[in-house]
Amino acid sequence: MITDNASCFLSKEFKALLDKYQIRHWLNSKYHSQANPVERVNRTVNTAIRTYVKEDQRLWDVRLSEIETVLNTSIHYATKLTPYFVTHGYELFATGRDHSWLGDNELASEDRLSHQEQMFGKIREVVQKNLKIAHEEGRKRYALRHRNFSKSFDVGQLVYRRNMALSSAADQYNAKYDPQFLPARIVHKKGASSYELVDLNGKKLGIWPAALLKPG
Repeated sequence: MITDNASCFLSKEFKALLDKYQIRHWLNSKYHSQANPVERVNRTVNTAIRTYVKEDQRLWDVRLSEIETVLNTSIHYATKLTPYFVTHGYELFATGRDHSWLGDNELASEDRLSHQEQMFGKIREVVQKNLKIAHEEGRKRYALRHRNFSKSFDVGQLVYRRNMALSSAADQYNAKYDPQFLPARIVHKKGASSYELVDLNGKKLGIWPAALLKPG
């Protein structure tokens, strides 16, 4: 499971739930939402919502069911299949007319379940193959555009992380007057360009992208 660093995903209760079901947990780099695939889907959802709320933004939720249907029945760039087909083994019937296309070939409930079981193995193979191809293409694009420019640090190295604290009137705190960077130390490297940090007292600070760090 991949999540961001929200407190609900760092709680003891959530960790106990993951341990109970033997789920491996990956945390994204802090303040690096592009590393979270859910955020990519959210961006698509927000784009779709914007097309409907030009006149009145209070109606943002009116078309959610239609947007959900569109997303579930659109062919995904990476898998080359629709999300609904990957999940269920057959395409979504979006309208009553879709049933008439099947005619006498419509499967009974028992036969449909048997058909699904056979399809899932084939679907998994296709999705794995297409995801591997998409990953390789993305890796090459990333290498050309960004990787050569990513800063590199060593485990144990002293660095300065960008201060991401926000101003708070309740706490009488103004972020403008605080240091822009705070000292930290690298304890682990995560992936190609992210690092796990602790402060100078050894307190864990989470995983940070190299773009928000500079040498100490």
